[in-house]
Amino acid sequence: MRMEVGPNDPGYISTLSEPIQAAVTLLIYAGIALATVALNTLVAPKMRSIRVLRVFSRALGLLFAAAGVQHFTLLQDFASMVPEKGAWGYWYLPGSAEFHTKWTGVEEVLGGLGVLLGDLPFLPLWVGPYAAAGLFLLVVVVTPSNMYMVTHGALGPVKAWLGENAALTPDKHVIRMVLQVALLSALYSMAVDFHI
Repeated sequence: MRMEVGPNDPGYISTLSEPIQAAVTLLIYAGIALATVALNTLVAPKMRSIRVLRVFSRALGLLFAAAGVQHFTLLQDFASMVPEKGAWGYWYLPGSAEFHTKWTGVEEVLGGLGVLLGDLPFLPLWVGPYAAAGLFLLVVVVTPSNMYMVTHGALGPVKAWLGENAALTPDKHVIRMVLQVALLSALYSMAVDFHI
């Protein structure tokens, strides 16, 4: 007996027609972009002078570097969240999921280390801001993987982190998207004002 999948079930969006899937994903992308611009315009300029941001940037760098390493230690888990060809009716990215997991892992490690160590006196002044800019672009580029988690119920590394019974319900995806907006805003701020 097949049970009906409802809007609160992981992967529900993937059960809808491709035009609706495409519309939903494009609306979510637009929402993330508009919220990031708004946060950068309204809040970030006021926060750039706060010294705690230096500590935050180091923690963020360490977090990215650790996540990058996990792209290799949990390769199949991360690869499972790379959208399949034809997802949403418009996604056709060449290359294998493992390839994209590995190169994004390398970028996370390098960018994370650049942000973590970017203000050391013996490094060129461009290291920190360029690393933050690179991570900003990386977060933009990997957004389709996050979207795939929303629309297709892919767990990625969440199952390895939280256990077999882990589930990402719509409310958790909303929280993750809000955090993604904050992350994009923070990385943008670090890229333009790293050495405060």
